[in-house]
Amino acid sequence: MELTLYQAADISIVSQYYSPVAASAITYAISNFLPYANNFPHSKVRLTPDKDIAERLHFECFLTIRKSPHDTQGTPLLVVISFADDYPQKMPSAVLVPPPGGEKIKHPYSVMSIDGRIQVECLSYLRGVVRPYSLLDMLLAISEQFEVEYPLVGANDVPPTAVASERPSVQSAGLNGMDPARQSLVQEAAERVVIDVNQKASKYLDMRKQALLYLQKLNESNRELQKAKEILREHQYELQEYLPSVGNVSSLVRQLDGHEDTVEEHANCLVPADPLQARALELMAEIHAADDTLALLEEGLKRELMTCDEYVKNVSDVGREQFVSRHLYLRVSDQLGKTNSSAAATTPISTPPPVQTPRSPPEVPHRLAPAEALRMEFPSADVDVIRDVLASVEGDLTIARQQLKMMFP
Repeated sequence: MELTLYQAADISIVSQYYSPVAASAITYAISNFLPYANNFPHSKVRLTPDKDIAERLHFECFLTIRKSPHDTQGTPLLVVISFADDYPQKMPSAVLVPPPGGEKIKHPYSVMSIDGRIQVECLSYLRGVVRPYSLLDMLLAISEQFEVEYPLVGANDVPPTAVASERPSVQSAGLNGMDPARQSLVQEAAERVVIDVNQKASKYLDMRKQALLYLQKLNESNRELQKAKEILREHQYELQEYLPSVGNVSSLVRQLDGHEDTVEEHANCLVPADPLQARALELMAEIHAADDTLALLEEGLKRELMTCDEYVKNVSDVGREQFVSRHLYLRVSDQLGKTNSSAAATTPISTPPPVQTPRSPPEVPHRLAPAEALRMEFPSADVDVIRDVLASVEGDLTIARQQLKMMFP
């Protein structure tokens, strides 16, 4: 049965096939691996429900291993990590599955048997790491070992024979046949090589030790972040219970106001009793619209958005339309007064709009001189500087403004 990593991290699923202690440890190990799962694509978990099998849960992962430093692509190798029933007392086993084709497992191999079973405790990367090893540490250790010594050889590869074992004796005989001076020189060179290798190995081991410490700190920080994330998620669920929905707010506002906040509801606030009153409302709206238009025209003239000729033309058109609307409104008001004279005590009569005082003619703003306009736009600039700039560009206001912006940003 194939599981995803998130399903394998669910203790309710794993506890069906393992004891509570083992299930808790297994789900904890897989949960710690989840943040790094993107670095190991195609990782998955297989579960064998057979109770007679000691190792039922198998974590499968492909490791990309380079055969040589010049290999840029690498070869994916399948490694299966299996968890026993008595985990974490017993370490999980790791097995290399050879790919189908023309390669087989290298034998002899320092930390792996001929059937692909890896001796995890003998990996150099895991020296000093506290047990039980995490999945990330095990995968990194196996990858490092396979990078140092590639674990596969060709199908026709023959293991070293006894002839190779005789080479040291032949070499030692050759060394014994050397003269003493040459033999001492070779011995000194060998000692220097060993010293150099030991120094490099000590530096490498120190670096690995520091890397392990940093990795341990990262794991601890990741656990703290996961706990904080769970706490924040719990707080979010608690706050969502108090968060009112849009529908609840709308219903509460409707209960308080007694009216819905819609265009149709606003349109029905004033309902005319007859067509005559409807006409009066339309004329009153036209009168107010004309007042607003005149105010906008006056503001546009003050800001020099239009010329005086355009302003006079537009004001004449709007004033003419407003005059007609006022005249018609007065006639309709007279008809309403005659119609409702009999019911004046009970029915309120539509009152005409308040008499507005005649508008005073708008003040046409004084057009500023170029120097004064630039002085207002650039208060930090000196008057003489502005005049010199205008003189240099022959009074062109646009070019003078650009030059002053460069001088006084």
